[in-house]
Amino acid sequence: MKFKSRKSLLAALGVAALAGVWLQQSGFSTFVDVRDSWREESRLAREVEELEGENEALADEVEALRQNGEAIERVAREKLGLAREGEIVVEVPNKK
Repeated sequence: MKFKSRKSLLAALGVAALAGVWLQQSGFSTFVDVRDSWREESRLAREVEELEGENEALADEVEALRQNGEAIERVAREKLGLAREGEIVVEVPNKK
């Protein structure tokens, strides 16, 4: 954009400055804050869904442990490294 005179350049800069002030005062920053809040809400909703799924899986495991002696034995062997009397536990290290 070419300006024919210094006056028209100053007038254009003045209009741009007034537009900037108007945007600031009219709530443009509030719109940005609301948009950011929506994004945060979406992220938190996804996190809640993941945690609810994890919670459901843990509840299922608790129920299985309450009702099934084999489930208790499996957990004792896999997570605690326990064995029956007379058994020998051999741990194989992970290759990482």
